[in-house]
Amino acid sequence: MEQLEVKFLSEGEWNRVYLVTDTSEGREFVFRASLPVYPWYKTRAEVATTQFIRDNTTIPVPKVYAFDSSADNALGFEWILMEKLPDTQYGSIAKYITMEENLAIARTIAVWMDHLSRLTFDTIGSFYSDQSGNLELGRPVIQYFMGDWRQEYHFERGPFDNLYSYIRSFVDCAGAELFDRRQHLHAMLGESSDGIRAAERSSFGSSPSRVKGVSSVDFETTRYRLAVPDGRSHNDFTSRLRRRSRLSDLVDTISLKPFDQGTTILYHWDISENNVLVDPVSRVPTGLIDWEQLYTIPLNLIRSRYPSIMARNGDFPDRMEPPPPRETDRGGRDVPEKSNDDYFWEKQLMREEFDRRLRELHPPNLRSVKTARMRLDAIEICTSTTSVENACSFTTSR
Repeated sequence: MEQLEVKFLSEGEWNRVYLVTDTSEGREFVFRASLPVYPWYKTRAEVATTQFIRDNTTIPVPKVYAFDSSADNALGFEWILMEKLPDTQYGSIAKYITMEENLAIARTIAVWMDHLSRLTFDTIGSFYSDQSGNLELGRPVIQYFMGDWRQEYHFERGPFDNLYSYIRSFVDCAGAELFDRRQHLHAMLGESSDGIRAAERSSFGSSPSRVKGVSSVDFETTRYRLAVPDGRSHNDFTSRLRRRSRLSDLVDTISLKPFDQGTTILYHWDISENNVLVDPVSRVPTGLIDWEQLYTIPLNLIRSRYPSIMARNGDFPDRMEPPPPRETDRGGRDVPEKSNDDYFWEKQLMREEFDRRLRELHPPNLRSVKTARMRLDAIEICTSTTSVENACSFTTSR
């Protein structure tokens, strides 16, 4: 009989992760339970995407043993049981890693990115498995469409075969939110729990959730804050949604031309210190995890070609001298913490090595590695405070 031990590992905004050990055989598994933030789609797409990567690349990813994409089970949550890859997260030993080892890691990540860039499509979507086990692109799992009441709104959610439909979906989601009185109530109550309770008592009596037909309001969280720029009261929710509504006509100028084959690639936007696994002794990358919320996207909508593991967290001086060498103890004993200069220099050199390796691999759709101002991202049009004039520059520059 199997003897299982369960140990809590970590948690995120929507997930809880546990280490499951079969003590009779010494095997380890990762079990992750998820909130139903995008029921069925999020779990199904992650499982199919992981399988697609295992079948079509040499990128080391965990094997999925079992899953349930419905919360209608004894646990009450969607869940995935997957292989526990060996070794450790890069971030947990980053301060012990030498510059030479970091450059080797950058080269490996460049190879991974090259593999992904060579798998091209003509649709924006996430992977799903049909009844025969074949993988196909369907509705993209986009975080912007999750949470609050956005799952209830009616707008096209994909898959998308042209740029117009993709960008239009964000604007339509924002427009639906503009007319959702529950979101107005969120903004009016503000982000303070004391303010929420005071508003409940003064304006709504003992039953705020039944006000004027509003059947369900989460008074504990608000997506939009009440900002106070320059000392003047300003409703962030209202101003941002008004701006989005003005973009509606602008989006209609985008071409409806279908994507050509090879236009989209599967982009892993979270190649971070927590998701890159390395051998704790050799520092060789051994795995890439967290394949949820990923979908194919046109290359020119990717904000940065550099993975987040190479984020510099600030501007890097053009002529900065390298920091003095640090002593790194492979035995695990404590070493001096890296300074900000250490990190900036380290990440800059990783970027340069990453670019150098990509030039050697020469992916067919690789953009120039020279620094250039990126086009305005479609999501930024709908979610940031970018002006309509800047949004125009995106559509007219196509």
